[in-house]
Amino acid sequence: MEKKMKFQIPRVIHYFWFGGGEKPDSVKKCIASWRKNCPDFEIKEWNESNYDSHKHPYMEKAYSEKMWAFVSDYARLDILYQYGGIYLDTDVEVIKDLSPLCELKAFIGFERSEVVNDGQGFGCMAGISVFKEMLQCYEGSEPYCYIDGKQCYIESPRLRTKVLLRHGLLLNGTRQTVAGIEVLPADYLCPLNLATGKMKITDNTYSIHYFDASWQNGNGQKYRKLMQLLNVFLGIDKGLACFGKIMRTKDAFKDLFTGTRHVYHYLNDNIEYALRGLLRVKENNVNRRRLSNQDFSVISSNCVGAVILHELNQRFNSPTVNMYFEPDDYIKFLKNIDHYLACDLVNLPYESSLMGYPVGGCDDIKLHLVHYKSVDEANKKWKERSKRVNKDNLFIIMVDRDGCTDLIRQEFDKLPYKNKAFLSYTNHDDISCNVVIPNSRESTPDGDQTTDLCRFQPGFTGLRLFDEWDYVSFFNKGLSQ
Repeated sequence: MEKKMKFQIPRVIHYFWFGGGEKPDSVKKCIASWRKNCPDFEIKEWNESNYDSHKHPYMEKAYSEKMWAFVSDYARLDILYQYGGIYLDTDVEVIKDLSPLCELKAFIGFERSEVVNDGQGFGCMAGISVFKEMLQCYEGSEPYCYIDGKQCYIESPRLRTKVLLRHGLLLNGTRQTVAGIEVLPADYLCPLNLATGKMKITDNTYSIHYFDASWQNGNGQKYRKLMQLLNVFLGIDKGLACFGKIMRTKDAFKDLFTGTRHVYHYLNDNIEYALRGLLRVKENNVNRRRLSNQDFSVISSNCVGAVILHELNQRFNSPTVNMYFEPDDYIKFLKNIDHYLACDLVNLPYESSLMGYPVGGCDDIKLHLVHYKSVDEANKKWKERSKRVNKDNLFIIMVDRDGCTDLIRQEFDKLPYKNKAFLSYTNHDDISCNVVIPNSRESTPDGDQTTDLCRFQPGFTGLRLFDEWDYVSFFNKGLSQ
């Protein structure tokens, strides 16, 4: 006799369609697969006529920018927390009945071993508390990051993974129960590997997520195909490194060949940079003679710390070299530095493909490895340099940029480090460790921030912007007694 199922999750499939546009054939095909393979489910479309997409500032902003996928990021949590059911992105094809999953209290799936993805499908009973916690991630600046000074949306998988990590999620791709949610291996809901484009359907597979990435333009889709081909032939680490080089070369040639005037400026800037480097030799020699502290470690939020150490001819006694942190991740790193220094870096192929350079995960924080060829190379340096950190002679530097908020500034100021400096284009009276760098203000569409402090100062000089700060005295005064 066939076992009768006891459903805890309502058999309702929710999806969102904002903007009023015509559904493409690919979307219609996916929805048809839901009806075919889940005949006992109600299929509920949410749109402007039955859902208030302006009820939260995050959705309001995304809606005004016609970023429909990000409107849905908040809305899907809101609806499932209220009513329960299953959510599916409109690029998900269902290949067998989802009813067995409705016997669980809640479920979500790994996209790959280091991240879960709610867009490929997740379900729950109404009122599961951890989903309310996920909704709270959309307050303030948390759902945004800054790339080249521009505010960008953080994709929902990163935010969902971040919350589940707080509840004990293990980033190993295995089936596990976290905060009442059954976390399923990738083959259940995501048999398509985004990094390689390869499909591996198993007996466990319920659905296929095609990663249409509706927020990307047509070129983004083409570049993703290129990335996948490189990863297949070279392996993921080498493929991503090669892809990053191709993208950087493309951008350089685009700038170079937009006109003769740009070619002139390109050549002129490089000659000027080389001459400035020669002028810098004198400044470096003076500072190296002044430096009395030795064997110290510098932890920096971006490359400014490493460049200063290079100019002073000091060994890198910390792993925060050739990379940058997003501000909230940097604070998290500093609050639990021993834990993160002991972690291995893992490759984040999706983020790497978006950025065009390697991006690594260090437990629940993200590292932009802008000057590394691969995450593997960065991980070797991370482990090697982490062993050198001198906690008795430690200096902490943070730069006021990439979405740094008042709250983050205050959190940095409260950190229990004796020697720390917050470098900013302006004075923050409430920050005791604030250091003002003159002429370093940079205007972006999202507000002012501190520019790249490694840039040379105006005029024909070898001085960099950070030379307006007496960092040598900073290091000397911190000499352990």
